[in-house]
Amino acid sequence: MALNAGYNVTNFALDINGQYGGYLSSFTAPTVEVEEIKQALGPGGETKVMLGNLKLGDIKFAYNMSQTGELWTIMESVLKKNCQEFQMGVVLADQNYKGKRRIDMTGCLVKELSFPKLDAKDGKKHMEMTITCVAEKVDFKPDSSPIQGNISKKAKNWLVSNFEPSGMPGGIPAQSVINLDLPKFTTKPAQEHTGMMRLPTLHYAAWEVAGLKTEHSSTGFDAVKDYVNKVIMDGALTDEEYSDWAVMIKDQTMKTDLCEFTFKYTAPKKFTWAPELKGGQDGMATCTLEWVLEECFVNNMHKG
Repeated sequence: MALNAGYNVTNFALDINGQYGGYLSSFTAPTVEVEEIKQALGPGGETKVMLGNLKLGDIKFAYNMSQTGELWTIMESVLKKNCQEFQMGVVLADQNYKGKRRIDMTGCLVKELSFPKLDAKDGKKHMEMTITCVAEKVDFKPDSSPIQGNISKKAKNWLVSNFEPSGMPGGIPAQSVINLDLPKFTTKPAQEHTGMMRLPTLHYAAWEVAGLKTEHSSTGFDAVKDYVNKVIMDGALTDEEYSDWAVMIKDQTMKTDLCEFTFKYTAPKKFTWAPELKGGQDGMATCTLEWVLEECFVNNMHKG
């Protein structure tokens, strides 16, 4: 017999800066912990245990790109290097979508913004953003209000398998790209401690973007090899030759543009001639390029 007081971890929703933000794909709440202090007291081997400073763990959640809504303002502030503090809350509800518990997180700063790997053979995975952030303060409270919201019908159009690169340097053919790791945006929050407060104040200190990688079929190998010989092997790349190129996320018809990622001032930094070679395997020969870049712009044409 099921316990009436129980409820699962399936039904949860977000509000951000006081506005309803919709449903999340996943959410990991911040842990609350204190540092353990140990002090040896003498020859008997006893150890005195005390509790030290309070600290909060990271917050992590995933969100379908078609459901961005109010959250896009926060994301865009990171993309535009104008990172903003925000407040958020998550309500966990029972099977009737009635709220049971709530966590409020204030003074939040984005720590990492990442996107899924684009992969032509993966026809089942949605385009989702994963956001890791930190908070200055958390508050746990009951919440009996119902959660509600509309799931965008556009969600089914956003798949990681539908993408089209353009303008790749070195004459590399766009059709040779079989998968692409989108770069991550990482910020570095700095902590400011005061004697009056147990938790620090958080401030944005720096940010970076890195992690762009492409894998190419044999149809692009010669162009990739020649480009690598020129840039990596010979070092023949002037400042003016750092390249801008892009990838467009498309719908299933490959006719409608959904979102464009533009990579600025890129150059290859690492070349892998082929994956690990194994006898008796049915995999195709590929090669990979890892890229340096200075900036990445994201133009979401269907933020809902």
